[in-house]
Amino acid sequence: MIDKEKIPESTYKEMVELFGQEKAEKIIIDNHYNFRAISNVIIEEQIVRFLRIEKLRDIIIKKTRIPAKHLLLILIIAGSLLYIFWPFRL
Repeated sequence: MIDKEKIPESTYKEMVELFGQEKAEKIIIDNHYNFRAISNVIIEEQIVRFLRIEKLRDIIIKKTRIPAKHLLLILIIAGSLLYIFWPFRL
């Protein structure tokens, strides 16, 4: 059971919507109620869902054992490189 006074109620509700109650509480406890770390987890999950790469993320994490944070960084770098070196610009 978590101490709900250590984390804002809106953040807790958002975590429950994204991950479910059990996983949300596990994430909160693993991050020691650190609001910044919890916010980063929420943002990362929202980006992954926005880009619709949940299945790709799961496959890459299982096969290569790369953490989700590193996967997001790799995707940002790859996108930046494609933007810079893409031969057709408008």
